[in-house]
Amino acid sequence: GKPIANARVMAVLENRRMSSNPVQREMTVTAADGRYLIDTLSVGQRYRFGVIAEGYAPTFEVSGTAIGAEDLERDFTLVEGGRLEGVVTDEATGKAIQNARVAVYVGPMPWGRQRADPDAKAAADLRLTDEKGTFAFDALTPGPVTSAVVQAQGYVSRSFMRWPPPGAPWPDVVAAETTEVTVALKRGGTIRGVVQTKDGAQPIQGAEITVMASGPMAWMAMATGTPTAVSGADGSYALEGVLPGKYSLMAYADGFSPAGGEGGVEVTIPAAGGTVEQQLVLISAGVIEGVVKDPEGVPVAGVQIRVRAGPGGGGGGFGGGMRRLRSMLLGGANPADLTDDEGRFRLEGVASDAMWIVYGESDEYVSGETKPFKIAAGETKQVELQMLPGGSIRGVVFDDSGKRLAGARVQVGRLPDDLAKKRNLSAFEARRVLGSKVYTTDDEGGFFAPNLKPGKTLVRASKDGYITHYKRNVTVKPGETIENYQVPLGRGEVVEGIVRGADGRALAEAMVALTVQTNPRRWGQQEESEDDGEVSEEVEPMMFARTDRDGRYKIENVKPASYSVVVWFAQGHKGWSRESSEAAIHRGIRIPGDVPDFKLEKSEPRAPGAGMGGGR
Repeated sequence: GKPIANARVMAVLENRRMSSNPVQREMTVTAADGRYLIDTLSVGQRYRFGVIAEGYAPTFEVSGTAIGAEDLERDFTLVEGGRLEGVVTDEATGKAIQNARVAVYVGPMPWGRQRADPDAKAAADLRLTDEKGTFAFDALTPGPVTSAVVQAQGYVSRSFMRWPPPGAPWPDVVAAETTEVTVALKRGGTIRGVVQTKDGAQPIQGAEITVMASGPMAWMAMATGTPTAVSGADGSYALEGVLPGKYSLMAYADGFSPAGGEGGVEVTIPAAGGTVEQQLVLISAGVIEGVVKDPEGVPVAGVQIRVRAGPGGGGGGFGGGMRRLRSMLLGGANPADLTDDEGRFRLEGVASDAMWIVYGESDEYVSGETKPFKIAAGETKQVELQMLPGGSIRGVVFDDSGKRLAGARVQVGRLPDDLAKKRNLSAFEARRVLGSKVYTTDDEGGFFAPNLKPGKTLVRASKDGYITHYKRNVTVKPGETIENYQVPLGRGEVVEGIVRGADGRALAEAMVALTVQTNPRRWGQQEESEDDGEVSEEVEPMMFARTDRDGRYKIENVKPASYSVVVWFAQGHKGWSRESSEAAIHRGIRIPGDVPDFKLEKSEPRAPGAGMGGGR
């Protein structure tokens, strides 16, 4: 109970979307009495708080906290950490590997019921191995090692993860105890060559090169990272430690389009490894010029202009995820400008291989954007952008009895045409369009959401202990305010059950979900096209949980209806996601009501390294 001085307290702005934007954080240091003050937080935003102090386990909140108009008090109690140590060696020779990077994440991941738990804590840390190949984390937060990644120059990275099963997780960290692990890394192949201009007359220095895999290897790379390099003064580069397989080799530099276009340059590392030579040619990028006007045609000054990747064709699924990842890689080099007094802007070095959208941001207007377009190498493209006055929603949140609810969280987002026309929408899809701004209801349950982008709009409202509300029945018009918008929040049901293995024993860490779908879409399965029909104003919420050590799961705040209860993953057993095991799904379960226990089928042994676990 003693106060801790000189502890670093951090507040990190929560961003639930994959983004190349830098992390925004505020930080302070505790005084001699352990007290701290952070007075630079933005009202309406969500932050996750963390504390680092010498001699104690670092701690970081999994669940974000919305900042209201009134001051917030948050106390922290630090605990004694556990020690995690190990050695990293060459798989073929057994020799120690020096300067290998070992990264660990301890504690629950920020999703599902763990995100909703305000007491859930986690921490991450990084170490380099010494000349003997050893590493040690002296004070880790006690708990499960949810993810560990080991990387070394010239070697294939390995990940040890608890999700999704089957993985190869490291043992738990125990307070005041030492946990030992060993890791053997395999040498990978090498890709080397020169980055140069199209005519070959000039090498390109400072080009960034990376490889992108496809299929399951790509998802593994999301955990372990991929080899990267920067070309030297002579344009030469070398990527080492590349796992055998097929890749898209991506190279980009300021003022040039990525090598090979949107798909990159295809390259294959043979099963035996070795060195592959690949020259990379970059073509001069294009320029975008334009003017920004308001609805009356008057130029608008001071608008921040940027570009983002447009649709690359095709639908969602894995391919769409790869396009989003590619756009993140390219996003770091995206140009930006500020309109002058005549509303004009100029963006140089825009890649000519991809679809782009130019968009503008201003405090006085909602974000405006162009339609997607491509630009040719060396082309100067003229565009015009219109900024619109935003609309507003003023409303109230109340419960089943009509009582107004203070402290409810409201988010609003404009639905793009493809989602607005979709008959059935999931919360995963809905969350992509919601703005980061959170409006917290006042003592009278009221909220006001200003400066909203005109069009079909999604409203989400939530409060602990209530069913999350989603509606897409609002059309926001420029310059108009929707008054007295009613948001009902009802109390939900609790769904509980047990997941057992083929031998009848309880299974821990199994992922269980509720869905209104009779046959939920599985891993790698493309979304089926929907027939024309009436668009549902409802959105299926995210409802899932993990089983505890007794195999029990608990999903709260469930709306009464008929559901399928599904076990997506379970260590060593067949789930619904990959194997479509009928033992992993109960259909037509009426809630409220009891759910039969699951007795899963044993899965077949998988090859070492298969799946994202990557370990043995």
